[in-house]
Amino acid sequence: MNVTRHTQSEIIRYIKSSSASFSDPVEFAEPSSISSQIPGRLSQETKDSALAILNQFRFIAGLNYNVTWDDSLDRFQQAACLVNAMNGNISHTPDRPAGISDELYDDACSGAGTSNLGAGYQTLNWSLLGYMADVDVSSLGHRRWCLAPSMKVVSMGAVPNSRSQYRNFYSMYAFGSASGGSNTTVAWPAQVTPIEYFNNPSQSFDNGAFWSLSLGRTVNKDSVRVIVQQKNGRTWEFSSETSGINFAVDNGNYGQTGCIMFRPNVVCRAGDEFLVTVILKGEPAAIQYTVSFFQLSN
Repeated sequence: MNVTRHTQSEIIRYIKSSSASFSDPVEFAEPSSISSQIPGRLSQETKDSALAILNQFRFIAGLNYNVTWDDSLDRFQQAACLVNAMNGNISHTPDRPAGISDELYDDACSGAGTSNLGAGYQTLNWSLLGYMADVDVSSLGHRRWCLAPSMKVVSMGAVPNSRSQYRNFYSMYAFGSASGGSNTTVAWPAQVTPIEYFNNPSQSFDNGAFWSLSLGRTVNKDSVRVIVQQKNGRTWEFSSETSGINFAVDNGNYGQTGCIMFRPNVVCRAGDEFLVTVILKGEPAAIQYTVSFFQLSN
């Protein structure tokens, strides 16, 4: 592993020092309006909190955690959220609502086409946990953008629509990377992970989320074998021949290519420890690392 392994105490100190939580409210410097087609602007406090949550995930994963907010991108994020809220659904290529100006629709298309999109979460910060869980997303693309090794800048948006079943629409600029990221073994869950940061936002101790390891290079699915051993517990083996929907490899360029995905049928709890071994046929050495879960609130 060529990411940094932070200890439990280091993670606790960093999260406390960042003074941000998933429940921090979404506040606006300028309110958005569906009826008036006003995108609005997030408050500085909301932007600072969401940025801190993103950097918390990156710290836990052992990546650079100095991503900054690019204010020049805010108009595109807010426009994307506004148009999706007006349409009542999320799309990277949103339909054009009636009466919208060319400029606003162009901004919305630009923002939607370069971003993670989410809806239904109670807060902007919860949407980041949703991207990281990426349940039912076959590529884990949202997670991989959040953990892009070379990410430098970000912007996010939020627009409410109380008449929609989703109520809230969110976005996160995903293309804020510079070339040359050096981390090529990015795992999630990470080597030491607070259980609160791996759960599905809508469920306790959810076991529907895939585990992942991104290598930053093309990976042949048929050459991969993954073994997950729970300390004093079960063992799972994954390969293209045996594991069906619980194993996949994606070589799309979502933050980092060569993503190995596997899903142990286990409810992860604080105190659990796992040994993960990834064997690549034709390569001299396996990749091996431990995953330890702890409860942040304790």
